[in-house]
Order: sequence, then C-alpha cells, then structure tokens
Amino acid sequence: MDSGNLAPEDAEHHPHANVITRAVGADAEVLELDKVIGVIEPGDRFLLCSDGLCKTLSAAEIASLLGAPDGVPPTELLIAAALAHRVNDNVTAVVVETL
Repeated sequence: MDSGNLAPEDAEHHPHANVITRAVGADAEVLELDKVIGVIEPGDRFLLCSDGLCKTLSAAEIASLLGAPDGVPPTELLIAAALAHRVNDNVTAVVVETL
C-alpha cells in the first residue's frame, strides 16, 4: 500500500495480508519505528492491538468501545466484541490512558 501498488480496500483480503514485514527484535541491526507527533491531552487513550482485533471490528466500533465511559476496562470490551464477531485469529489489546 505504501508504494501505491495495492489499494487499501484490497489489502485486507490479499493472499499475503498476514505476512509480517517488520517485527521488534527480528533484525538486531535496524529497528524502524512508526511515530506520530502531536499534542497529548489528559484522558487520551492509545490502543496497541493485534490484527485479530482491527480486522474484525470496524474503526468506528473500536473508537466507540475506546470511548466508553469508565466501568468495564476498554480492553475487555474490545476483546468481547471481537469474540462476539466470531474472530478467527488471536486477539490482543493494550490500552494506555493519559492522566
């Protein structure tokens, strides 16, 4: 997708969609990290998740569950929603909230 050879809507169903192209510790010489620069506000939530979650739930569903009021931890809501959608991959979610 980055090179423009594959449209985003085709990427999810591509035969090589699950091929790992980068992994922490895979190459001890070079570690390329993605970064975003911006302002972090109190209450912002950041999600680190496996593709089992982001390929099962839509971005709108994930945003809604991340924005749910306090009570049930958002990780539990996200994983339960993925399981309710009968996810066929592993599901991992870590949420970090700023104070």
